[in-house]
Amino acid sequence: METEHLRQFELLRHLSDQQLIVLASKSTMLHLKPGEPLFDAGETDPYEYYLMAGEVDIKPADDSFVKTLTANSPHAMGPVARGRPRPYTVTAHSAAALMRIEAETLKSLLQDAPGDHYEVKKALRQDQPEDKLVLPSLPEVAVKIRGLIDDGNNSAKVIAEAVNTDPAIATKIIKASNSPLFRGTREFETSMQAIVRLGMQTTKQLVTSFTLKELFKASHDTLKQHMDALWQHSIEIAAVSYVLAKHMPKMDPEQALLAGL
Repeated sequence: METEHLRQFELLRHLSDQQLIVLASKSTMLHLKPGEPLFDAGETDPYEYYLMAGEVDIKPADDSFVKTLTANSPHAMGPVARGRPRPYTVTAHSAAALMRIEAETLKSLLQDAPGDHYEVKKALRQDQPEDKLVLPSLPEVAVKIRGLIDDGNNSAKVIAEAVNTDPAIATKIIKASNSPLFRGTREFETSMQAIVRLGMQTTKQLVTSFTLKELFKASHDTLKQHMDALWQHSIEIAAVSYVLAKHMPKMDPEQALLAGL
């Protein structure tokens, strides 16, 4: 399976050559005869399927219509009948070849894809179950962490203990320390190691960013635009709050910045 062939698909084109090689090695080619089923509506199998050759019929559970999908056509550039549980029944219309790969493997590759692509972000959001709780970072924890760092007398161990009270912040701090910008000779697995690598001031800035940006997430495009506009407005208020606090007695500019956000 050539990597250039895989690049025709919408999501896969954003993967690196090395990632496509890994994807090909972990995938399986299925060859279906005409009329042979791929999966039924309502199933929850752990795979994604890409139509490489031939045609398949896509039919909803109520049999209200049948759509024929042809390989290499514009409508066949994504996974076949994506979604869990499966919204459609898929059978081979003609002899067909499909690449099968575990959804979690594909998701892992997409998460590490180079660049910043809306298609990839959207696909990853759709992979999240509706009942999955995304932990928001708590502002109180951020204030405590920033205060400990500003004190100047606390060790990385003390800061790490505060960071670990919020799993969302701890995970992001460790991930940031292992990013290409900061990564050393080995990956770190604890927040204390991550803080030592990042430094106190970078840790403080990241904590503020993680905490507040988490509150401005939205999956709907229109709502996302409003949330982004609100985030920009919040940044302006935070900047004004910081400047004003610097000229007020007994006011902490850093706390004013956080309050403004």
